[in-house]
Formats: sequence, C-alpha cells, structure tokens
Amino acid sequence: MSKKKILFILLFVVLCLAFVGILLLQKTNNQKQSNDRKLDEKQVEVITDFINIRENSSTSSNIIGKVFKNEIYDVIEENDLWIKIHTSNNITGWIISSYNNTSYVKFLEVNGQIPDEQEKLDKIAKNEYLDLNSIKYTKLKWKSDIPLADIKCIKDNGMMDIQPKMFITTSGELYEFSTDKIYSNEQVCKKIDTDVTFDRFSLFANDRDLSIIISTDNQYYYYKDGEFQDYFINDNSIRKINEEHPNNYGYYHGGATSYDIYYYIENNNIYEYKIKPYYDPYSQSLKHEFISDGIIDTIQDGEEFVSLDGRIIKTNKAFYKLGIKNQEECNKYEDVEPIFGLVKLDKISEDYNKIKYFNGNYIIYNDDPENLYIYSQHF
Repeated sequence: MSKKKILFILLFVVLCLAFVGILLLQKTNNQKQSNDRKLDEKQVEVITDFINIRENSSTSSNIIGKVFKNEIYDVIEENDLWIKIHTSNNITGWIISSYNNTSYVKFLEVNGQIPDEQEKLDKIAKNEYLDLNSIKYTKLKWKSDIPLADIKCIKDNGMMDIQPKMFITTSGELYEFSTDKIYSNEQVCKKIDTDVTFDRFSLFANDRDLSIIISTDNQYYYYKDGEFQDYFINDNSIRKINEEHPNNYGYYHGGATSYDIYYYIENNNIYEYKIKPYYDPYSQSLKHEFISDGIIDTIQDGEEFVSLDGRIIKTNKAFYKLGIKNQEECNKYEDVEPIFGLVKLDKISEDYNKIKYFNGNYIIYNDDPENLYIYSQHF
C-alpha cells in the first residue's frame, strides 16, 4: 500500500474520531441542561428531536440554544403555545410546544394530574382544536398624520405579499402602510399619488392576496410594485358581482371542478353565488357558466346587516365570520358534512361598542387613537 493511501486512511480515521468526539461532547452538554423531574411542579418533556430556544415567544426571535428529546424542563411562563424555560446551563428562553398540528412537548403529571395544557396539545395533534374566539391582537403604535378615526377600510397583503398593505380614508384617499418599519417620511404610512377618490377594496375571486380597488365612480384599479397596473381588472365576473351586489366576499374553489364562489348579503340573507369559468375557443375569451344562486344563512332576528369586510360581517349588535358553523362536529365525526354560514365571534362582539373598525386582521378602537391592533398568532 502506498504512503499516500496510508496517510489518507489515517486522516479519515482521525476525522471520524473527532466527529464522534464532538457528538459525545454535545450529548454530554445537552444532558447537563435538562432539569430534574419534580412531581409537584408543572414540567414538560421534549418529544421531538430538538426545539430551538428563542429569546422571545416568536419564530422571528433570535435562537439562543436548543433542547433535545427526552429532556425535562420547568414551565416558568406560558404565552399561547410558547413555554418559557430555564436550563441547568443557564439559558433562559422560549420553546414552542406545537406547530402545524405536531406536538413538540408533553406536559407531565403534577401531583398525579395531567395539566389542562396537555388536552389542548392532544387536540391540536388530532386536528381537533379550534377556538374562534381566542383571538390575540398586538398593538402597533400609529405614527402618522392620518388619525385612525379617518380610516374607512383596510386591506392586508396576504401570505404572498403580492400587494402592499393598504387603507382607504373616509375622504377616499389611498395609502400604503407598514406594521414592521416606518417609511422615509418617518411615518407608518404614505399616500399613493393619484387624484382618484376610492370607495372600497374587492378581493379577486381566485386569490385573497390580490385585490382590486374600486373608486367612488365604480372604476376598477390594481396597485402593484408602486404603480397602478392593468391586471385582471376587466374580469367580467368580478364586475358583474360587484355591480349587482356591492357587499360581497369572493374566492376561487379549485380541485377537479373549479368554481368562482361569491357570498353576498341582501335583506339580511347570506347568498352563495357560484359560477364556473371556462375558455371559449370561438370567441377566444374567458366566459362563465352560471351554477347556482341561493340563500345559505340568515342574520338572526333582531339584528340588521351593517357591513361586510372580507369574511367579517358586522350587524348592528355583533360581529360574525363566514366559516364552518359545525366545525366541532366535523372534527369529531367522519360522516358529518361541513355547513358554511355565519359564525358569531363572541369575544369580539363583547367589545362591540368599543370598536370603530374590525376586519378580522385589524381592530381600531373608538377610545384608542394611538394604536392599531393587529391579529397575531404568536407562532
């Protein structure tokens, strides 16, 4: 065997031993950070390979360490699905207990009883947990010359950030705004340069991240990359439903059979208007086949419809969401079909008289002109 081959083999063996040594050292260090089991205190055991320890209860927060499978930690504090811990090697931070229907920890018995938090984790793991009323909002300091009281409606930018966050004022002006940084004008918003007076936003039927902006004279505009563009704003189905029923929420239903579905309100009734888009090769244009138009739900007696913003319906007494009415039964039973309709938001409705504006993602309170409240999952 040549000297080069011998040296190569020796080098490979040394590297392997070094790698094994690092793993053993890491394992030893990891074992040292685990807390002792205490039968009379709330503790969690890690049941996944590892979880990042973060400075704060947010996935955008800095990672300051890791916990590993079978380790046990005292629960110092809880914030939704986040748990604050302190390791034996002096790291204090937050770990997430569950994400995407997967539990990362389990709560251990305290004085022979399983903590209530474990029941929630079990339901999340089985996709059985749904709490429409446990909505959490964080405050954004509203640093702007435009008072919150002057905002008429707000449009979020969705998951894909195709369009910026925007709002329309009561006088019809259109603004971009940010919940993360200020603009160069040292404010959280800036006016979009146009002489058009706007009335409302209308979501596209095929993507909640896209929205047309409808002017007071019923003209359609699309704003993207800092300018107004011609992009789907001549869609006949959108024009038809908006002109016939201004109070509507539309979305695209994909799959083997695709539909454009709109929900609109008329005389306190909730209608489902369904059409099927198709391409006509003779006219070389997109056309729509009418499928159905009927009542699926009704606002309860004693209440009157006020406004529809996205999927949020406001009556003169409460807030509702268009969603699955029998979600709990659907999660529990295999043969129960979902019923789409009005779901009352009880907790939000309790503050009805305090709220000036609410669209699910944002709340503006009558007596709090300094802060915009933004929906936050804390995940």
